[in-house]
Amino acid sequence: MTKSQKTFLTAALIFLAIVLYIAWDMSQRTTAPWNKHKKEPAKTEVQKQD
Repeated sequence: MTKSQKTFLTAALIFLAIVLYIAWDMSQRTTAPWNKHKKEPAKTEVQKQD
């Protein structure tokens, strides 16, 4: 393996590690839509019209 191939492989592995870390970090900070709590509708009194 030549020096340029080793440099490219090292840079590719570092880039992949950074991308995987960012993806993992984002997944830890967000909630999947199916796991979110549903908001209850606002409780308001309906006024009768005479």
